[in-house]
Amino acid sequence: MILLSGNSNKPLSNSVAKALRKNFSNSEIKKFQNGELILKKIKTVQDEFIAVIQATSFPIHQNLMELLFLLDQARQQGAKNNAAVLPYFSYARQPRLARTVATLLQASGATEIITLNLHSTEIEAYFDIPVKNIQPTSIIDEDIRRNVNLKKTVLIAPDKGALSSVKALAERLTIPTAYFEKERDKQGNPHITSFTGDVANKDCVIVDDMVDTARTLCNAVEALKLQGAGAISAYATHGVFSKNSHRRIEQSSLENLVITDSIDRSKATQACPKIRQISIAPLIAKAIEASEEALFAGFSMIKP
Repeated sequence: MILLSGNSNKPLSNSVAKALRKNFSNSEIKKFQNGELILKKIKTVQDEFIAVIQATSFPIHQNLMELLFLLDQARQQGAKNNAAVLPYFSYARQPRLARTVATLLQASGATEIITLNLHSTEIEAYFDIPVKNIQPTSIIDEDIRRNVNLKKTVLIAPDKGALSSVKALAERLTIPTAYFEKERDKQGNPHITSFTGDVANKDCVIVDDMVDTARTLCNAVEALKLQGAGAISAYATHGVFSKNSHRRIEQSSLENLVITDSIDRSKATQACPKIRQISIAPLIAKAIEASEEALFAGFSMIKP
């Protein structure tokens, strides 16, 4: 196995490498003064299993280009098995553009995709190569059990799109669920249209795949308070955090928000006392390891 990493999320890449007991085979990617990327040649990759770890978070296009160049460089040097590991897959909320990203990844030499909690599972069908869409259910389950009183807690889906995953987690925890329905106005701002469930005098845990503007999250928090809810916390896989999102979170009635390290934490995220992070590095490492084992198990079954 050979590990390569872009610059998007070095802390996570290092945690994954540590879990795999591997070192990276490429040095840091740098830039010329005109903005062009500089990639140093990597060691021989012939017949190796390559895993390229790179989230396509902000700055999205620079990080995406780093990933494409790393995949293509490995292919040019003889690699035939390139797993593109995207802890965060950009454009997942825009299916037509996600299809273009899928095309670019495959054209650059990706032979497998390992990603985390895609916003839309229909994106998997855009690939002609295997897609491993990891779910963070187990680590969220474990963290909730450690920090929440399950006897008085309701799990909340912020919209119907999140309901199936929330129900699956609630079944593991054996606690009830409730959910909101929402619509977006012409400017794209979310508005709650209805609520189903009973949260009076109950603590609530909202679970979603990402927090971007935090409008949906904060609107749900205030609506739950009007329904008589007690303490409210939230879990989100991807902490995207667009402009002013931290301020909304700080000014809301939300007790705390737990995110994974799929996206590197900005200074604003680190400074926000309500935000805590848990790591998905063990899940990513396990998925990479399983892919390598499956690949070489397949080779061993081929008779000479």
